[in-house]
Amino acid sequence: MCWCLRDLVAALSDRLSSISEIGIPTASIMTASAGVLISKSGARSRVDEAERQTENSLKQYVDLAAKMGYPAIYRMSMGTELLAEAERVSIEIAKEHPRAIFFVGKLIFQKERWYQRLLHNETALQFQRGVQFAGLNSMVLPVRVFETSPATT
Repeated sequence: MCWCLRDLVAALSDRLSSISEIGIPTASIMTASAGVLISKSGARSRVDEAERQTENSLKQYVDLAAKMGYPAIYRMSMGTELLAEAERVSIEIAKEHPRAIFFVGKLIFQKERWYQRLLHNETALQFQRGVQFAGLNSMVLPVRVFETSPATT
């Protein structure tokens, strides 16, 4: 789920620093993304492009984690249902790393519009609910989305 991840990474960095300060070792960071395909019957080139863009985004976060001093890898999955794919990837990750904690960003708009609540606001909580029932730990972090002022002419 790649949205405004700079804020999410900053918030996660703060949490990891706090965890390290109280003596809990942090082994590594794994970034994961579930991409949404509008239709499985779409042109193969569009599917390949979506996969390439998702993979490039994840590689950027792996590089960022490495610059912060954390070993990191990534996982990704593509499908027609975002939450189902995200939960499936999370369960696979938890099998490899049983003590994994999943961090997900919840968009917090500075000036929320009615349609933003419908489109964005429940995804993080739905993910948290799904992995919670699979016995996994997750934490929802706020991702601030600032109102941009119109360009002056």
